[in-house]
Amino acid sequence: MKFSVLLKSAIQSLKGNARRTILTMLGIIIGIASVITIISLGKGFQKQTIDSLTEGDQDKVSVSFYFSPSNPEDIDKGLSGFNQQDIFAINAIDGVYLAEIPKEENKQSDYSTMITIKGEQSPQRLSVVDTSGEEVVLGKPIEQVDIDASKKVAVISEEIAESMYGTAENALGKGVTLSGEAFYIKGIKANPENEMGFDFDFKMEYPIDIPKTTYEYYFKVENPQQSLMVYMEPGYDTKKVSEAVKKYLEESGSERKRGTYSYFDMSEMLDGIGKVLNGLTYFVSSIAGISLFIAGVGVMNMMYISVSERTKEIGIRRAMGATKRSIQIQFLAEGVIITSIGGVIGYLLGIGLAKVIAGFLPFDSYIDLFSIGLSMGISILIGIVFSVFPAKAAANKDVIDILR
Repeated sequence: MKFSVLLKSAIQSLKGNARRTILTMLGIIIGIASVITIISLGKGFQKQTIDSLTEGDQDKVSVSFYFSPSNPEDIDKGLSGFNQQDIFAINAIDGVYLAEIPKEENKQSDYSTMITIKGEQSPQRLSVVDTSGEEVVLGKPIEQVDIDASKKVAVISEEIAESMYGTAENALGKGVTLSGEAFYIKGIKANPENEMGFDFDFKMEYPIDIPKTTYEYYFKVENPQQSLMVYMEPGYDTKKVSEAVKKYLEESGSERKRGTYSYFDMSEMLDGIGKVLNGLTYFVSSIAGISLFIAGVGVMNMMYISVSERTKEIGIRRAMGATKRSIQIQFLAEGVIITSIGGVIGYLLGIGLAKVIAGFLPFDSYIDLFSIGLSMGISILIGIVFSVFPAKAAANKDVIDILR
């Protein structure tokens, strides 16, 4: 018998029991909708996260290079770690798309300083702020009155406070020497954790904060060029290119004898974020996918009932020459049709639910070809797996016993 005839017969059979077909299909719809909703939101969250870190261009991988002067006098003089010759040479390195000095866009600027801890000096990153400071765990943050009066106050991290005075509590109200200038420790803040918030704003944190006006008054220097942003060509190994840039700076950099160079590879963080978010998305989806297994059992149950009710039909068809294979294909087709239609409806419902939920979240849902293929693949697989045994049972019924 032609497959088209078998397919038509399967559809007519499902129409004859429309209510039971719809109820069976409902489990597939709910299961697929749940999985697609979770995957769409998870992919949307991941896309928004990566876009926020790559400025919307995922092929635009950037690596930040930093220069830390080893002499406190060089810091006070505003020594720049990178000059135009360095930038020109780095741009010529294979795999580098563009090297440039980052533009100052935030009200929080990155500087270097030398801090005196127990009589010894060590370089530290310094945040110079011109608005009220961030939250502190002890004491008070930098306030507008401190900025207006150029007060010599500082907020330091718990780690620095403990290394200087044993505990954060002991450090509060004491002094700290930054590049030879004494500052009053006004507050203690949590140790820096450079991470991305739920609003997707990635903010670098530093262990020391002082008012910008204070920095300008006492140190009287412009912001030194102590960081360099290097963008990589797509397809190149970011790690190898970064090491090549660092090797050049260490061997031929303009200030290689007056400090050290280091870098932060954004791609490593992006890979880590992607793996974590993918793992979380698929884990939650697998939990939601349990409902698909239950729905599959429902499909199998319905198919067994259908086989039982249509015993006489099966016997007549076998007596008229229908093969076991054609009987089996017809029942398999019925199961696959139910799950496929349920999969399509569930997919559309999942997209709609994801869009609605995303309206209450700071990111959009995201649909790709993978989710389309996944929903249809799972639907067809469930139809085959949970219909194969009822189909075999129908095909293997004894014709003589049926017609007796």
